[in-house]
Amino acid sequence: MKREDQLIAALALGTFKRLDQGNAEGAKKLLLPCIGGYYRRYHAKGGDPDMITRIEEAARQYPDIAAEIARKDE
Repeated sequence: MKREDQLIAALALGTFKRLDQGNAEGAKKLLLPCIGGYYRRYHAKGGDPDMITRIEEAARQYPDIAAEIARKDE
């Protein structure tokens, strides 16, 4: 749990810095893999149904999210 919290904090710091610099695209690049990774890993394998629904709703509104969740893991 501690390692997971550390990774989330590092992600948040990087995202915050990019937003503070006005680099919204850079912030998106940090966040999209987290969204897509969760969705691809758990949408059909016991993920939180509310989170899956929220991601799918966001994908309908944001093409970047739709593309990320449709991407195949390498």
